[in-house]
Amino acid sequence: MRAIRVVHAHLASAGASLGECDRLVRLINVALIERASRTGIASPELDEALAKLQTANEATTVGMRWYGLQRVVSNLGANPPLHLLVRCLAGFVVRVRTRRPDLDDHQARVLIGASEHIVGNIRRGRNDGNLSAHVRCQEALKASW
Repeated sequence: MRAIRVVHAHLASAGASLGECDRLVRLINVALIERASRTGIASPELDEALAKLQTANEATTVGMRWYGLQRVVSNLGANPPLHLLVRCLAGFVVRVRTRRPDLDDHQARVLIGASEHIVGNIRRGRNDGNLSAHVRCQEALKASW
């Protein structure tokens, strides 16, 4: 956690471009999703994270649980330096970009549908459509977080 705070402080003091940080977060997340998808892993942690997302009782909870799913996917991507970097950059983007804390039902549906697509690909060891699914998630969150 200290490393994340140090990176946030550096990015803020250096006037880092929010757009560039956001673009890097997307690219790194997609790379980690693709790495995880190559394995075709049946992961109980992945199934649990998706189930939590699917059973959330409100849209904002779906959004919060989506980040937990992303963490599991990043871990399955098995690249600790990329995982740390994406956590640092994503935290900075979310902290700076926050507009309102709640998500609407449409945003939640986009997160669930795209996440189901990505998790299905990871289970089958495929990469078909992961990039567009992840971009849909990021765009859905952009309106709020």
